[in-house]
Amino acid sequence: MDRFFQIAAACAVTLGMIGMPAAVRADFTLTLSDGMSTTTYNSVAANPNFVATPLAGVQIGQLAVSSMAFSNSPGGANAIVSASSFTLYNQSASAQTFTISVLATGFTSPQSPPPLSLLDTVSGTIGNGTVTGTFQGFADTSPNATAGSGTAGQLLNFSASGSSQAFSVSGSADKVFSPEGSTYSLSLVETVTLSGGAQFTGTVGNVQAIMPAPSSVLLFLSSLPVLGSVWASRRRKFAALAQPTAAA
Repeated sequence: MDRFFQIAAACAVTLGMIGMPAAVRADFTLTLSDGMSTTTYNSVAANPNFVATPLAGVQIGQLAVSSMAFSNSPGGANAIVSASSFTLYNQSASAQTFTISVLATGFTSPQSPPPLSLLDTVSGTIGNGTVTGTFQGFADTSPNATAGSGTAGQLLNFSASGSSQAFSVSGSADKVFSPEGSTYSLSLVETVTLSGGAQFTGTVGNVQAIMPAPSSVLLFLSSLPVLGSVWASRRRKFAALAQPTAAA
């Protein structure tokens, strides 16, 4: 599977450079591949953080595709890259594996220290048949970053089978990425294997670089259940003391 990621990433870089001067590099790229055919979409000046493709216009191998991707580069309280609201329809009778990768550059916020955490989230619904897949986010300070390069977030595995079955998986790699003032990229790589004739809708798929919560905040939040129990106990005690004493 790692070898497949590397091939898809290499195809994305190669196709993204076709017809472009060597010094020009897209700030935002969506790549769709079935392992044999690969299509790459680059952002345009009017919408530098968004790429959308219509279902009727995209046919990759045996898969009909509708896909949307976006980022919030240069970031803010968090940095995010997403591939969401996309549909895959396997038009063949045999299983097909599909890869979606998104790369966004130019992030400057949030910054370290402290080291940033990478949060991965993926969810979707299988209309019929069976779907299995993986999802992983990445962060990279290299000027030559590609989708899937750099510091890896948690690898997520998902599956669903039957009619209108949904799934949702998330995970985090805590305090793993330190840009230290450098501009950085975020990317995601998602693989989806569909049984013959299956249709899949990806609801959410994103990676976020976030500032970890201070330990003092986490300590306070962890103490809330205890504080609540103490408060409730004291309230019951005060209520009992306030009850009037029955007359003899």
